[in-house]
Amino acid sequence: MVQEASSSTSLKKILLITADGDTFEIEAPIAKQMKIVQAYLEEDVEVATIPLSNVFSKDLAKIIEYCKKETLERSPRILKLDL
Repeated sequence: MVQEASSSTSLKKILLITADGDTFEIEAPIAKQMKIVQAYLEEDVEVATIPLSNVFSKDLAKIIEYCKKETLERSPRILKLDL
């Protein structure tokens, strides 16, 4: 099951896979706010899928929501999200 946390812009997408097997597709600026994702992106610029073995979908949904709001507040012109 792929859950989208998408926006109306065409930014690079990152696919996050949780410990319980759910996947979330989010924009790179949102994903880069998460420390564990930053580590993957620093190692390999072209990475598109990141496994998060210690994060469950219920928690990741809340984390993504928080990161969306933070990203929108910091750079509203770059990212126009449907919150």
